[in-house]
Amino acid sequence: MSLKLIVPRDPLIFRDGKPFTAVPGERAKSIPFPYPATVAGAVRTRKGTTFSKTEIEELKNISIRGPFLVELGNDKVHWYFPAPADALQMSATEIHSLAPIEFDNGSSDLENGLKLIGAKKNIVEKPMKDAPLYWNWELIQAWLMNPDDELDFSKATRGPVSETRTHVSIDKDSQTALSGALFQTSGFEFIKKNGKLSDTTQFALAIETTETLDDSVDTLGGERRVVYWQNSTEPLPVCDEKIKTQIKNGKHCRLMLATPAFFENGYIPKHLEETYNLEIVAVALPRYQTISGWDYEKGAPKPTRRLVPAGAVYFIKFKDAGKIEDFLAKWLHSICEKDSQDQRDGFGIALLGAWNGVLRKYGGA
Repeated sequence: MSLKLIVPRDPLIFRDGKPFTAVPGERAKSIPFPYPATVAGAVRTRKGTTFSKTEIEELKNISIRGPFLVELGNDKVHWYFPAPADALQMSATEIHSLAPIEFDNGSSDLENGLKLIGAKKNIVEKPMKDAPLYWNWELIQAWLMNPDDELDFSKATRGPVSETRTHVSIDKDSQTALSGALFQTSGFEFIKKNGKLSDTTQFALAIETTETLDDSVDTLGGERRVVYWQNSTEPLPVCDEKIKTQIKNGKHCRLMLATPAFFENGYIPKHLEETYNLEIVAVALPRYQTISGWDYEKGAPKPTRRLVPAGAVYFIKFKDAGKIEDFLAKWLHSICEKDSQDQRDGFGIALLGAWNGVLRKYGGA
């Protein structure tokens, strides 16, 4: 598999699914980051030619991993991943790790016997309002190793910046604005200006796929905004051997989603529990995301589904140590149902981290 970079020239729009009609003052809003299926569809569109029924089946079998956020600079790709949900950020320097907790008078009433999660101490203040949405790879790797270490959060970022454009329809005869034909589009700018031109940050999207794609200019997302597709020799990050050793020795781990995931049983991947004989002890779970779309093959809307967001963290206990080695192969691979279209589309890409398996006492370590 090889890495492809999608470098935006324009702010990109990935519609949030809300109606956008010819009404004065209407606004077309974008989600902050494209769903994997959007980019997978772009790959298949670039690869397709006739789009016959036979070819459509072949195109749907093309697999991707991603998309991931990267920063370009000095001929090197700097990786960023969604901020983990087991991190409670109070300020630029104050971060609290969250982990499963145990009550003296029993457990919670969550389904499947899941534990609640909490910090090491009681916190009454509100979390940071505009906390970074993406962490650089070095920070993510250190957090996966030990979230209680003193870490450097200076490279965490909000990522692409929201940008709004106002449009108006022009009368072709008078070359003046049509009355009431005013609307707005909201996209995300992947070029972040930090004051000086030399300090400009260029973000891009990265995916990995087996398909051969030529370097070329193309369009992506709403309004056919311009992007440049290019190949890269940069490899995906690998799992640190220390993390693997801790997981094997401790028989516990954390699993963090690098892309949103869809499971048949809501937010619990039952197939993982059955396949690897493990127990999901607790989940750090952000608010669900909703996805739909248009099925061009069937000429009808796709069913609306709820996704587990990227950044969600699962705390896992292995019942069978013999299954751990196979489970470690899930690093940066999909944990969606086996051989499903969701896997091929890039949903549910996982990162693995260490966890000692110790339940915190309510209100303290």
